[in-house]
Amino acid sequence: MNWRHQDIPLEAHPHKDLIHYYSRQYNIHPLVMYHLFCHGYDQPSKIEVFLFPSMGQLHNPFLFKDMSKALKRIVKAIVHKEEIMVFGDYDVDGITSSAIIYRALKKLGAEVQVRLPLREEGYGLTSKAVQNFPEKTSLIITVDNGSNAHDALRTAKHMGIDVIVTDHHEILEEDPDCFAFINPKGADETYPFKELCGAGVALKVVQAFFMVFKGPWAKQLMEFIEFAALGTIADMVSLTDENRAICYYGLQKMNVTPCEVLKCFFSVLQIKEIDSTTVGFQIAPILNSCGRIDDPNKALHAFISDEPRQEDFRNMVYIDLLRKDMQKIEYATLRETILYNRLQHGKIITIHGSFHKGIAGILAARVTEEFKKPAIVIANDGTGSARSVQGTNFSMINTLTRVSNYLQKFGGHKAAAGLTISTDSAHLKAFILALQSSAELEEANEPVTHFLAEYPIEGWDRSTINDFIALEPYGLGNPKPIFLASLSNAYQIASFGKASDHLKFSIDKKQVIAFGKSSSLEEIASGFAEGLYTFGGRKFQFNLLDIRTKSSKGSD
Repeated sequence: MNWRHQDIPLEAHPHKDLIHYYSRQYNIHPLVMYHLFCHGYDQPSKIEVFLFPSMGQLHNPFLFKDMSKALKRIVKAIVHKEEIMVFGDYDVDGITSSAIIYRALKKLGAEVQVRLPLREEGYGLTSKAVQNFPEKTSLIITVDNGSNAHDALRTAKHMGIDVIVTDHHEILEEDPDCFAFINPKGADETYPFKELCGAGVALKVVQAFFMVFKGPWAKQLMEFIEFAALGTIADMVSLTDENRAICYYGLQKMNVTPCEVLKCFFSVLQIKEIDSTTVGFQIAPILNSCGRIDDPNKALHAFISDEPRQEDFRNMVYIDLLRKDMQKIEYATLRETILYNRLQHGKIITIHGSFHKGIAGILAARVTEEFKKPAIVIANDGTGSARSVQGTNFSMINTLTRVSNYLQKFGGHKAAAGLTISTDSAHLKAFILALQSSAELEEANEPVTHFLAEYPIEGWDRSTINDFIALEPYGLGNPKPIFLASLSNAYQIASFGKASDHLKFSIDKKQVIAFGKSSSLEEIASGFAEGLYTFGGRKFQFNLLDIRTKSSKGSD
């Protein structure tokens, strides 16, 4: 276990006096200011922009080089009653970005339809999809996809259909040949912020419309900002710059005056307080499950309905329960195979079997968590998902690039990737051998978990909780702070859950939950344990992330 301070501890920090000064100036807990300082918010101008987001922090959408061109084409389609097809993706970002564009176009009087691909159809716009659109379609707007759909774009052009690509993914080759291309990562793009997700880009298109029609654009954008916040948090993009403003106002609206769709959804889930954790661990998995093992259009239709029904959301919750059951059964089989074949002793764990490709990524992530090794899970059809171990420097995309001659296609980044490969047994065996050699070239280091400070659970009060909640939303670029504390004062220690695989206990009348840690019950009861934890919401509930005995300290 390698636990380390995130930075020089506050009490020894060379800027300790300045941090305490800012803490008094902004009336927040010193550890909150220390957290901000550690992430580069070390001057009043930076601190104030972070602590007080405003709609004015949203950049001008016309800084996208093709935004004017795209808007003129959409206006032309609306005026001439052309048939528009919005085409998205099967994850939360794809669902929410599709809903944003569809709802905005409907509000503007457009003749518009919307469709998401099934997972078995593959990611992104395809030639087959274009050919199957309604005959009179004359304009396609992609959301959260399209940057690399060169074959589909050629098909559309041949059929006389204009395509506006709105996306945020990396461009693997040249920019797409389409009517207008709106992607902050474009080769010669002038937009100042590169970390928007698909829903964020969709929101910028809507913002541009409202600015052109000279209405109070900030007020009108509030109708769409909740969906943009859901997509942004779920897609795990950087929650800095305008993404923070989008999510700040989106979460605020969800908590105060949610739209009818989300009000209905939250009622089914019986949740009253929405933060980044609620989105990431409760809401997003339900929406993603539709795309993983069922039809994502079910979620989309619920999100674009003018009269949302609880029955639709209950059905989505049921699909998520099926996904969880499937995941549990398949992981048990996968784990048994790993142990039987001693795959955990390799530099990278690669396994091929009868796994549902919709949950291959989740299974690979579970393998990395348990065995602390990067993993690739390949379904029977050759579709695979790859994950690195969190807290290491192992690059999955570099590892795959070195063996790309074995792959039909692949893509991703350092921490996660997807691939397609022939399932011929001899080919797979050769790939796995080559992959082990490629993985050996990556840096071998023990996963590191960084914590902000040593801070006892007994030390938390309502004011401290509220000060840290003020930093919401948490995510990439603004990680939820982790703390180290002794667990020697734990009492009422008990396991819970269907399989009794979770733990709960109390410290100073504060409840601590440890998911998947029931095996540590005796360790905690011994009085010699310490743990890494983070705080929950406004309730005095804390989440234990890792446990060790005090004598087993690593480098911290």
